[in-house]
Amino acid sequence: MRDGSFKLEHLEIHAAHACNLTCDSCSHFSNSGHAGIVSLDVLRQWLSPWAPRLAPTRFRIVGGEPTLNRDLPEIVRTVRELFPKGELKVTRAVNQKLP
Repeated sequence: MRDGSFKLEHLEIHAAHACNLTCDSCSHFSNSGHAGIVSLDVLRQWLSPWAPRLAPTRFRIVGGEPTLNRDLPEIVRTVRELFPKGELKVTRAVNQKLP
């Protein structure tokens, strides 16, 4: 942990509000009116002020479907640069029909 930073268990950022699936169990911002892909510049603007202040144990890049964001590789690099310690995962949507 960096000096002066607040340790927290979990932090996540949305790389995309869009999704190309229609999973029955999805509740991702269903009533919030969010849509589209989040730009790399916007993600940097959101994360940069927090990087010196937070030390997450786990960091997730999520979305509706984060792999729809063509900048995902650079987003992963940016997150790792800003938050160098802890677990980093990309959480993908999985279209699974329940019985």
